Amino acid sequence: MTEDFHPEDATAEVWSGTDKDVARSLKDSLRENGIGCALAKGETCSRLAVLPSNEARAREIIREVVEGIPPE
Repeated sequence: MTEDFHPEDATAEVWSGTDKDVARSLKDSLRENGIGCALAKGETCSRLAVLPSNEARAREIIREVVEGIPPE
């Protein structure tokens, strides 16, 4: 599913934060679920963006990872 992913098309920001380890973990979790994402690293924070069509699912996955909630 992610093989046709083009980072420039990822316009829906689904997470931002300062912890680079969390950013990598979230990126890996999205990829494991077939969702491509673009990770932009700034001076003060990192941002993850996905395709708008994947935004809702990506936010759910991120919520599950961040809050430690098992998938339904």
